[in-house]
Amino acid sequence: MDRLIAWYSSQCNGLWKHEHGGFKISTLDNPAIRLTIDLNQTSLQDIEFVSVQLNYDSDVGWLTSRKTEDNFFDGCCSPEMFGKLLDIFVDWVDGHASSQFGGDLE
Repeated sequence: MDRLIAWYSSQCNGLWKHEHGGFKISTLDNPAIRLTIDLNQTSLQDIEFVSVQLNYDSDVGWLTSRKTEDNFFDGCCSPEMFGKLLDIFVDWVDGHASSQFGGDLE
């Protein structure tokens, strides 16, 4: 979570924090957790993200994540996989952020 907060904080310079949605964590009824992150007007908006699905047909230990056409990171997972979902996003950020942040988000 600290790495997600570091990325978010780095975006809050100028109008982005007022014009875009930041990120949202919500729950679903199956039970699941959803993470939605607005990538518009960030250095990631034009970067390809390879969708990830793990154990999607299972009731436990599943995860799915993708980048939507309108530039949102959208991930859902079973509760025990939320840490992995966060890692998928911030590892993608780390892979494309060295010039923006001067290194990894640690």
